[in-house]
Amino acid sequence: MIKSLLYKMKICLVQCPAFGIDAPPLGVAFLATYISKNKIETKIFDFNIDLYQKVEKHHKTLWEPSNSILWSDPEKFSEFKFISSKLLDDYSAKILQFEPEMVCFSIHSTSVLFSIKLSKLIRKKDPSIKIIFGGPQCFIKNNRNRVVKTEYDIHKYADFLIIGEGEETLLEIIKRVEEKNDLKRIPGCVYECDTSYFKYRTPIMDLDNLPIIDFSFFKLEKYTDYKHHKLRILSSRGCVSKCVFCTDTMIWMKYRTRSAKNILEEFKQRKKEGVIFLEFNDSLLNGDMNNLSKLCNLLIKDNISINWGGSARIDERLSYKFLKKMRKAGCLYLNYGIESASTKILKKMNKNITTFEAIKTVILTRLAGIKVVTNWIIGFPEETRLDFLKTLFFITFLRPFISDVSVATLFINPHSLIEKQPLRFGIVYNGCANWHTIDKKNNQDIRAKRAKIFVFFTKMLFYKAPYKTI
Repeated sequence: MIKSLLYKMKICLVQCPAFGIDAPPLGVAFLATYISKNKIETKIFDFNIDLYQKVEKHHKTLWEPSNSILWSDPEKFSEFKFISSKLLDDYSAKILQFEPEMVCFSIHSTSVLFSIKLSKLIRKKDPSIKIIFGGPQCFIKNNRNRVVKTEYDIHKYADFLIIGEGEETLLEIIKRVEEKNDLKRIPGCVYECDTSYFKYRTPIMDLDNLPIIDFSFFKLEKYTDYKHHKLRILSSRGCVSKCVFCTDTMIWMKYRTRSAKNILEEFKQRKKEGVIFLEFNDSLLNGDMNNLSKLCNLLIKDNISINWGGSARIDERLSYKFLKKMRKAGCLYLNYGIESASTKILKKMNKNITTFEAIKTVILTRLAGIKVVTNWIIGFPEETRLDFLKTLFFITFLRPFISDVSVATLFINPHSLIEKQPLRFGIVYNGCANWHTIDKKNNQDIRAKRAKIFVFFTKMLFYKAPYKTI
């Protein structure tokens, strides 16, 4: 870790639409907390929540998961009349009023087009400001012949493109800029004047070295969760699984977790701040079962009266006894990404679980007093009608044990294994959602029809069944 600096530089971090409206964006929150601890004046502009609160009611539906793909489609995005030149001018003016030397954008598939527009305007108004892009959408498609290629050519709109974890890379960029040192060959980023060079930065292995997020950068009353005294926590980075449709392993590289004692300290701090529920924003909160067990023991011992929940992986080690301890420690719900009730499809997805294991874990979790939410993916390349019917049977048979479900049609995530090796999965695609199998037995229309059947079916079973496109 780079030692604490004493620089005068001013940095602002920006979250553009579209993003979640329930809670502050944790990515920029971590970065702001980290660099501000190094004595750098920092400000966050969450234009996502600002715009959501400004638009008319009928436009607010665009922030729903089912419409998220519209934000990443240049043609559809151009039809958003509420994103006017005046709005962009106002947002750029707010940033420039802060007089930053650097403006850092958190880039997701849904925020990339808005971020490009705003960054271009800032550069036009003040070319001296350095623009930095980072986040899940920042990755190199290829670097053959020393020519960088990225989705939407995002590397062309920024001075630096940070790939992977941003804390140490951003701090090194700040240090070199402030000291007027050479900006080339910084691990973890692509520099616009040296696009032939890129080297991954070693991940931060000891997450306990990161400061606990300072949410004072945000006006928390703007977010839905905080109105219910709820906040989010990130206790780990990465995932122990390597599902072929997911990019978590690619983005975070190695799986790491904060120590149970460190997580407990955040629980204590949030309790003082009046929080009554913490939602784990981890890919899975049971990636390290021993650490999770220690955390539960500490929460029970210290009698921390904060309830919690989050995503978890189906795991045979989640015994009834273990789940009862989790419930005693305050766990109210677990969200299992089962994805399919066909063991054949689960194997193709590289889930490393079986349908029987999923059934067993769901039942034991509910019997332990923990609510169960399940996630499902419709239309994996080799999914047949029978495979789809198995999923419908699963959510019917286990209705007494499952509180709710969510469903998504398969979206080809850029940088995922299925995107890198389409022939292995027998697919052809012209876009992340617009893909089909070579035999055309699985295409966008078929997936959409199955998703509608799934939603109708689950509503008949009194599930809410929110539909997502990704």
